[in-house]
This record gives sequence, structure tokens and C-alpha cells, in this order.
Amino acid sequence: VTFGDDRGQAGLVPGNPDAPAFRGIEPDRGVIWLSNAAYPAVAHLAGPRGRVLARTPGGPDNPMLEYRLGRGRVVVLGWRLSRLYFHAPAGCRARFEQLLRNTLADLAAAPPSEPPPGDPPRPARRPALQGPLSEGDGGPGSVPAVPAAEWEALSLAIDDLRGTFGARYPRGDEFRRRLDGLRAAACDAAAFRALRDEALLANPLLDFDRLLLVKRGAGKLGLPMNYQGNSSLDPAGYDNEIAVLSPVRPDGALTTLHRPEGGRFVGDVDLHFDADRLLFSTTVAGGRWRIFEAGTNGAAPRQIPLIDEPDVDNYDACYLPDGRIIFTSTAPFTGVPCVRGSAHVANLYLRGTDGRIRRLTVEQDHDWCPTVLSDGRVLYQRWEYADLPHAFSRILLHMNPDGTGQMEYYGSNSYWPASMFYAKPLPGRPSRFVAIVGGHHEQPRMGDLVLFDVSRGRFETEGAVQRIPGRGRPVEPIALDLPIAQTWPKFLHPHPLGGATNSPGAGKYFLVSCQPSPGAPWGIWLADVFDNLVPVREMPGYALLEPVPLRAVPRPPVIADRVDTNRADAEVMLADVYAGPGLRGIARGTVKALRIFTYHFAYQGMGGEPDAPGLDGPWDVKRVLGTVPVREDGSARFLVPAYTPISIQPLDADGQALQLMRSWFTAMPGETLSCGGCHEPDRKSVV
Repeated sequence: VTFGDDRGQAGLVPGNPDAPAFRGIEPDRGVIWLSNAAYPAVAHLAGPRGRVLARTPGGPDNPMLEYRLGRGRVVVLGWRLSRLYFHAPAGCRARFEQLLRNTLADLAAAPPSEPPPGDPPRPARRPALQGPLSEGDGGPGSVPAVPAAEWEALSLAIDDLRGTFGARYPRGDEFRRRLDGLRAAACDAAAFRALRDEALLANPLLDFDRLLLVKRGAGKLGLPMNYQGNSSLDPAGYDNEIAVLSPVRPDGALTTLHRPEGGRFVGDVDLHFDADRLLFSTTVAGGRWRIFEAGTNGAAPRQIPLIDEPDVDNYDACYLPDGRIIFTSTAPFTGVPCVRGSAHVANLYLRGTDGRIRRLTVEQDHDWCPTVLSDGRVLYQRWEYADLPHAFSRILLHMNPDGTGQMEYYGSNSYWPASMFYAKPLPGRPSRFVAIVGGHHEQPRMGDLVLFDVSRGRFETEGAVQRIPGRGRPVEPIALDLPIAQTWPKFLHPHPLGGATNSPGAGKYFLVSCQPSPGAPWGIWLADVFDNLVPVREMPGYALLEPVPLRAVPRPPVIADRVDTNRADAEVMLADVYAGPGLRGIARGTVKALRIFTYHFAYQGMGGEPDAPGLDGPWDVKRVLGTVPVREDGSARFLVPAYTPISIQPLDADGQALQLMRSWFTAMPGETLSCGGCHEPDRKSVV
């Protein structure tokens, strides 16, 4: 995969991971990454004769070959290396250096090996869920073996279900005995997977009869790119519907709940807590995006009155516990700056039960995927790169439903993850969530299934519990533009299984849309933390997306509003400007004042790299609002206008800036907003 002449993403797939050249190098889902997408990459070789030591993650190219030369050997690795590689991520450089050390040591110590008479057949890429074969990985005529990792994964899951649910998993002992018998008999893969599917689909967390999903023709998935919103999609031309699967099994029947006319898009489904109605996004005459509500009993959909101007799109809504609705809208008329405003930015808005609408976020770029956390706050993803060289900065934020208390949830100041789409909280595990982790110029919205725990930390991989599949392996913060373009399985739309607080088994099992291997259909799968992947329902020619059990769930608590709409300002209280990493190395007493300024984000059809004074920004016009004093203890207190992106520069005695915030905060009218310091972690207190 390349993106221009200097953005090749270099990776090797070892033909034999145990070969001397690859010892001590931990692959990432079978790929040894040697660079991210900003440095010269592996060249593409296709030698006439020789032993293939490694191939590329995709395509027909063999970048690492071994040849016999007289009484010795030659190993060829095509590599476009330049001085830029000095700045490549440390992990990539360490793998590259280890590869060179291993190869040189092997050439010096090992006797010549006879290469095959010609290029060997290119090894088939195994789906990631298969894992490396063991226990009888035989040659021609042998039955397909079961990887050791799959035996262990199923064993762990069955034991977990037995221990967690006891009598609610009545056949657990039987499944355990059958598994032991199959392994003793060295069964083939078909018999093993038949037992796996039977045992894991008996999970008591699948105790519902109907599953809501979106069925869409595989030829047009209707997924925006990771830097776009629904406004960038075609409004029509889809073969799609909201459907119900019952029973929730591979042979279950799919019935239509709603099919839009004229091939219009339907998706972004949000089921009400009572499971009697749902919200979804679709288009209307003229191609504009609107939000509709439909009953789950088949009642005809009705359009929700929102910002229904002819040049505004509204989509991706979610219910709040008190009956209000949060949705995204292009009403700000802001455009994504790096594409000259051609992509229309959507921010978050609140619709009250009385029909009144109020803006909640004021952003440079998109807000995506609002959802309600177990404590009643709202989780969403924000893309920002104001004054940043890092264009891939997507942060999970959370706020109160009235827009107050906007703050980081995961990923601030992080290079990884580049994106976290469809983040969902885990029932009964208030600090944990699951998200789809991908890149920037990446396959649209799809990616790895990653489990997080914010109690461990919120920076890069501090809170990354595991990738699924990936049990027992650390999640590396590999800063790639295209991290999953050539790896499988790929995932979309996770739904954690479980009930209310302290629900047994919660946080271990997930329904998710999955494409297990290249060319396979997108289906609904059951995934778990033990690395099992079980097909629940697939349909050739169609993608099955957005799985949600069609049943009522407890409502999160209602958080009372804290805004005062009679005011036009808010109060900011800064405890200690020196606290946190933002002013690391600046001596106390140096900061005398704060310059308060706002960004004026570019409108649709405006902005762009040729118009920016720096690389990838700063894009936006800055307007100084004023200067406020900083007390000797580092504290400050001041008023700011509401609904305004606020950024800060600490100033010294000469009025010169010591740092730049490189982000912004937005306060609601009448809000009192407090912070500990400059990028102070929320788990630390300022004393």
C-alpha cells in the first residue's frame, strides 16, 4: 500500500516465522512492520529463482529472498532507505535492526542451504482467526489440523462459561468432555469447529430471541471514510434494510422491519432503552440526510423535526435517558480544512422533548458516534488538528447531556489510536469500553476490535487491555496511517453482551460485524476475550451490520442540566498552570498571564493546505479575546464567552508565549469549568 512516493507502509509476512532471520521479532497479527506510512518502504521484488523468506501483507510481491551463490548464500531485502528513517517510530526501527542482525548472524553461522528448483508457490494468507498451525500440520493428503491456539481459546471459553453461569450453562460439562475427546482423537478442523459453534452459541448471554441489524448489499457498504461523515456518502443506490434475525442462530430467519424506498441509505440505528422504538439515518428528496423514528412493531417511520434547512444534514442520533435526543448536524457550515472544506463537518446538537434545539459542541472537525455511558454521560469521538502536526488526532470525549463538562475520555495527546469508531461501554464494567481501532486514510470505519480500561490510563496503549483476537499479546502503539488495510479479521459495530450492573460474564463476549478473511462476507459474529470467533449469521452477497439485541435494557441515570441559557458566558477556574506536562521545564513564577483566544474555523468550501502557514496547519484564524493575570500559586480565574472554542497561551513577563495549547475547550452558558493544570491527567489532584 502506498500513498504517494514517500508514504509506503512497509511490512513483512514471514514464510516461516521460526526461521533464524525472524527470531525475537514479535509480529503484529502476522506482520512484521518496519515502517509506518510516512517513511520509505520495502521495495517490491519478484526474483526468478530463490527461496521466499517473506512476502508483503498483500499483493504478489516477495521483498525478501534467499539465493545460493557458489558455496555460500545471498539474502536480498529490497528497501528504500533514507535519512528520514531516523525519525521512524522506535519499534519499527528496532524490528528492522533486529532483522538485519539476525540475517547477518545466520549467514555467518549456518551452512549453505539448497534453494528450491524454482520459485515456490506463494503461501496462502490464512485468515487471522486461524492462527499458526500445530499438531499435525501435515502435507498433501493430511486432514486440516486445528491450531493449538484455537484449542486453548475454546477450552478457556467453555471453562469460563461453566464457572460464570453454572446451571445456566447446563451442557457445560458435556462440552468440556467432548472437547477433550476430540483433542485426544486428533480430530479434523470441521469437527472441532462444529463443537466450538455449538458450545459458544449456547452462551447464556445470548438469551434473547431477536437481533436487530442492518442488511446491506455487499457492493455498496455505505461507510464514510474515516475523515468524512454521512454527507460525503451517496444518498441512494443501496440495497439495504433494517431487519430482525430470529432465532439468533446461523439458520435464523431474517425479516424486514423497514426498507426505504428508492434505494436510499438506512443505518445509524439506535434502539430505545425500552426497545419499543428506534432512530435511524436516511435521506429524503433532494438528497439531504434526516433522522427518522420507527416502532419496532413495524409502525411506519416518522421524520424527527430537527434543523430541516435545505442545505443542512442531520444524522447519527442517540436517545438520552430523559427522552431527549443528541444528534450530529452540518448546521455549523464548517468544512474539513485539509480538503478545502469539501467534506461538511458535523457537530453535536441536543433536541429537547419540547422540540427546542441547542448546539453542544463547537469543533474544527467532525464529532462521531454519540452514545450514552452507564453513568448517564455522553461518549463521542472528536477529530481535531488545530496547530498540530499530527493530522490523525481523534479523541474520545465525554460530557453531560446538556453539553457541560466536556473532557477527555481516551487518547488526548496520543499518536495511537488514530481512530476509535463505534466506541461502546461495557455493561457492569464502568471503566471499560470497546472500539474499532483503525487509521486515517484507511479502509472506511473498519478496523481492529480493541478492549480498553480507562482506570489503567488514557494515553496511547496505557488503557489498552487487548486486541481481539490477541489474547496474551501486548497492544503496541504502532502509529500507522493504514494499520489494518491488509490484515484480517476486520470488524465493525461492536455490541458488548451483558445486562445491568454486576452482570455475570459482561465484558468478555461481544456481537460484532466481522469480515474474517479477504473475500468473505461481512456477517454477525460472536467474539470473546479468549480469541474465539463464531459465525452467528452470514448471507452471501450482503453485509450484515449494526447488531443490537432487540430487548429492553436499564436506563442510565438522568443527569440534571447545569446550563443557564439566560447567560452568554461561563467561568473558568485553573488551579495551577504549572501542573501537568504542558509546561514541563518552566520554572514557577515564569508565567505572568494567559492570552485567551478563539479559533474561527473555516467554512464549507474554504481552507486547505496551500492556504496554511505551516505543514498540516495551523489552518484556522485566531482571534484574541483578552489577557488574564496568573497568581503566584499558578492559579487563574476568568470569564469566557459560551459556545466558543477557547484556547490558551501562557505568557512570560515580556508578554511572550511560553507554550500553545494546540486544542480547545468549549463551555456552556452559566457553566463553571475547572481544570487542574496544562494537560493534567484527570486521575491526579492538584494540591
